[in-house]
Amino acid sequence: MRSVEMSQTQQTKLWNRSFTILWVGQAQSYLGSAFLAIGLMWLALEMTGSPAIGGTILALEGIPKLLGPLAGVIVDRASKRWLMIGSNLIRGVILVALFTLHLVGWLEVWHLYLLVVILGALAIFYDPALRVMLPTLVPDATLPAANSILQSSLQVSMILGTSLAGMAIAAFGAPIALLLDGLSFFIAALAVWFVHFPSAFLRTASLGARQILHDMIGGLRYIFSAQDVLALTILAFFLNLVLSPVNVIFPVFSRDVLGGGVAGFGFLASAIAVGMLLGSVIAGMVGDRLPHARAILIGLLGIVAMLGSLSLTRTLLPALLMTAGLGMMASIIRVPLVTRLQRAVPQDYQGRVFATLNALVTLATPLAAALAGQALVALPVPPIFRAAALGTLVVAVLWISQYERRLREETKWPEPLDQMQ
Repeated sequence: MRSVEMSQTQQTKLWNRSFTILWVGQAQSYLGSAFLAIGLMWLALEMTGSPAIGGTILALEGIPKLLGPLAGVIVDRASKRWLMIGSNLIRGVILVALFTLHLVGWLEVWHLYLLVVILGALAIFYDPALRVMLPTLVPDATLPAANSILQSSLQVSMILGTSLAGMAIAAFGAPIALLLDGLSFFIAALAVWFVHFPSAFLRTASLGARQILHDMIGGLRYIFSAQDVLALTILAFFLNLVLSPVNVIFPVFSRDVLGGGVAGFGFLASAIAVGMLLGSVIAGMVGDRLPHARAILIGLLGIVAMLGSLSLTRTLLPALLMTAGLGMMASIIRVPLVTRLQRAVPQDYQGRVFATLNALVTLATPLAAALAGQALVALPVPPIFRAAALGTLVVAVLWISQYERRLREETKWPEPLDQMQ
């Protein structure tokens, strides 16, 4: 049974006023973030000349995300509206401030380091709050489509934004990305202002240190006691563990196996993004017509097939098709995974669940990159793809072991072990 109450004015269609406004704000903010992803790296490279600067920036951005369980407590207890508006406004102010520092010649590299730490810290509040709020804006039957639309918008923005960012940076310089992304956050904050929130999401509960610690422990106990929540959380971690190293493996794959060079690497990166977009669209169109457990199983088996095929591929065109298929299968898993958690996790625990999920996914990224790097030292690329396919097959078998039960009976989710005070 769905645990999130709908807003006081029950929504009857997907593209209602609140969801449409939220989507417009998010879509243009995603585009701004795509500009920043390119512009920030280019700006840092120009300022330092060091090829290692990109890795430093990515590592600093990821560090605050490991505090997800703490952020989740605040998301569960704070006003979701002001949390989202405040996060957007602060990000906008900081980005515009750094652009101003550039104009007066005062911008330094440590400013960029500070920027990514703050952006990463604010994201751990905003992203879970967005996930928690979304089910209150749309009818329950359209929740998979709503998740698909946001995921698709992110993919479209990354595909278009990276290309547009290159042209804008060539014309106006890398710092323009700071200004454009800052303005996009101001627009996103304005959009959230006009979204109708349920009254329960406007209240802020007490946030004392003892209560925060109590809620953190309670949230972790709930995740570990709810078998299905734990399974989905581990699945999300594993999915990122498998897909994160592509940026480490694909350059070597293109150079040594496909003979495609840097251009081939670029095509592979685009292919996986296009595949993720297609997968999000398909998952949204299918919605609840396919049971979530079955959709996740199809996605897992599809990843096994794509990784296995990549291990046998020696030419670029088939590799592009398999890579697009890999991205598509990942999205086919992600949309029902998120939808299932949104519907089933008690409202008072959703912030902690999604924030912890984000922390684990973030942790998987550097871990996967390190493992892939060491594997590439010892092995050629094809055996690495086969090992990843085998690992995914094991996960699929474990999923199948509970698959029939999931279809036969409605999953019974445990009640929280403690209640919000």
